[in-house]
Amino acid sequence: MSIINALKKIKNFLPWYSLLVLYRAYVLPILDHGDIIFDNRTTTDSNLLESVQTAAAKLILGCLRTTSHEIILKELGLTPLFVRR
Repeated sequence: MSIINALKKIKNFLPWYSLLVLYRAYVLPILDHGDIIFDNRTTTDSNLLESVQTAAAKLILGCLRTTSHEIILKELGLTPLFVRR
């Protein structure tokens, strides 16, 4: 989560598409690696990884907490982690 905290600190200085590039370069590879490690994971572990992706996506777009996960991912052109496997 420290990478996402770093994104929080610089989000006011960069446009959303630059934050998306940083997300794809630094956060997404870690989530993909975690998804492979937790291949036989429980639903709780899977939801935890998805929640990290959702938090980062909401941060990038500046969305409200109540915004739908699917809408945010579609707007950014991202796929859910369970589909990326």
